[in-house]
Amino acid sequence: QLIVCEELAAEYLEILTRLGVDPDRVSRFEERLRTHGSVTWVNLGKRFKESRDPDDNVLLATAAAGEARFLVSN
Repeated sequence: QLIVCEELAAEYLEILTRLGVDPDRVSRFEERLRTHGSVTWVNLGKRFKESRDPDDNVLLATAAAGEARFLVSN
């Protein structure tokens, strides 16, 4: 089960676009994110400040809001 928030989804789409992925393919990916049953959308609550990289705090907040058991990041 993938847990995402609006901020993360926007980042994924922006990165794909920046990498030169075909716009139609990016649109199809966004549609899958929004409609696929294995994707859970959450609204972020508390913002964390524990990460060494402040940009990764949104990952912590998303995992907490979605009650994730695991967080996988690079």
